[in-house]
Amino acid sequence: MSKIFETENDLYNEEVTVKAFCNKFNIDYGKQAHFDIDFFICKDGKQIGEVEVKCYNVPHDKYPTQILSSRKYLTMMARCFAFARTDEMEYRPILLCRYSDGQILYCNFRTIIGKIEFPQIGGRKPREGAVNDIEWVVRIPKKFFKKL
Repeated sequence: MSKIFETENDLYNEEVTVKAFCNKFNIDYGKQAHFDIDFFICKDGKQIGEVEVKCYNVPHDKYPTQILSSRKYLTMMARCFAFARTDEMEYRPILLCRYSDGQILYCNFRTIIGKIEFPQIGGRKPREGAVNDIEWVVRIPKKFFKKL
């Protein structure tokens, strides 16, 4: 199992970011378990989707794409297809990114199905005790993101 590098400050930043998103769209949220998508979102007491939150120490325009682990991407895509087969809800899988310049961008995964490159190896400089810093990732072009 991989060491957990998430700090209390990281969790606080995620919470502030998801709260801003939910306030804009008048929806509620709840934290999910470690190693899952970060938050579920609800409207009128019913779950309507999930939000993966990424907080970065770079400005929003530093890179032309947003990187996401293939595992998180595939989890959200599988849930899109699973919920597409029910009438209970239209699942909204959201990638929400906050940057050092204060910008918050978001992307509904439904808008990128079939429009991004195949996964490739990527990630960050490996940290001691980490097993997933270099992994399969997808790169999502920023053109699919909207400003909050």
